[in-house]
Amino acid sequence: MSEDNNAQVEQEVSVVENETESVDQSAQDNNEVGSLIAESKKYRTRAQSAEAELKELKENQKLQEQKRLEEKEEYKSLYEDVKSENEKLKPIVETFKIQDQKRRENLLDQLPDEDREIYQDLSTNKLEAHVGKLKNAKIQVESGKEVTSSGKWASSTKFKDLSKEDQEKAKRNPKLWKQFVEGYR
Repeated sequence: MSEDNNAQVEQEVSVVENETESVDQSAQDNNEVGSLIAESKKYRTRAQSAEAELKELKENQKLQEQKRLEEKEEYKSLYEDVKSENEKLKPIVETFKIQDQKRRENLLDQLPDEDREIYQDLSTNKLEAHVGKLKNAKIQVESGKEVTSSGKWASSTKFKDLSKEDQEKAKRNPKLWKQFVEGYR
């Protein structure tokens, strides 16, 4: 019997040792992952700083070249450099102007005719903000009863749909009462 107990205790000890080994292994794996993440962040920051430094060096080189040309009084080559850069940017500016004009026209079309003259001098961003506010403005309507152009309730308006106050008015006014009666015929 003591042999059975000893064998059972040995099995339990081996199971506990296996569990601690697996826990140690997972802790090591977590540490490895953490170290890999830290290393990745380090490389990323190094790459970003190297890119920023490269950009700064290119700008400095360009400025030095301009200074050198100015010192030699080679204004013609400076002029040609600026001119070529200007020619590259012209299509972009034209495209932007066309897009901006279309955007302004669209925004002004959303305004009433009498307000267009007032708002045409606003910048496009301010005009867009104002039109957005006008679209989102909610109009408060006290009651949604149908009324004809003569000021009477429409024939499709039912007596039960009216408020108590309007019902009392309709009962006291013979013309309105007649209108409701005719609406039910």
